[in-house]
Amino acid sequence: YETNNVYSLPGSASLVKRLKSELSRLKKELKDEDQFVNELDDGEKFRAVPLELITNVPPDVVNKPFTIGLWVTPRSGNGVAVAMGGGSHGFTLFLREGVAHFVIRSAGELFMVKAREALPLGQRAHIVGVLRANGNIQVIINGKAAGSAPGGPVTAKPRDGFAIGSDPGSAVGPYEVPFAFDGTT
Repeated sequence: YETNNVYSLPGSASLVKRLKSELSRLKKELKDEDQFVNELDDGEKFRAVPLELITNVPPDVVNKPFTIGLWVTPRSGNGVAVAMGGGSHGFTLFLREGVAHFVIRSAGELFMVKAREALPLGQRAHIVGVLRANGNIQVIINGKAAGSAPGGPVTAKPRDGFAIGSDPGSAVGPYEVPFAFDGTT
């Protein structure tokens, strides 16, 4: 995984320019405009990348058990790692004060579970939210169960898209949008 962000390294401007040029060249050569994100992170502040920019087919979570997870390195311990949907239907996996939370919204009802302990700041961790077939929800941190609670299925297709790094639409969880993730995902 990336240990140095070239955007933040002094003297990397020519490398950044070459990377952007190569991305553009490959997109044209492969005629693959719908497979790559058109903007690169500037390294100063992470910007959420809605996956609709990468794929037109968001995950189908309606009335199905599912698992969502990703690697994060939190700086302040706050923000949305991943979200799909809004105040009526959807899910989100976010941190508040370093504690991982997994939320399901079903017909406006909020089901939430949080981890028992906060993640260490500045350290890479794998966070996972699980909606089980029996409706229970669970948070898993670095492969270990960290919390569980009763939940329920997402009963209708979420209207807001799938995004990593913030919740850009209406809020799925108990936070003010976009609640951008402070760290790397």
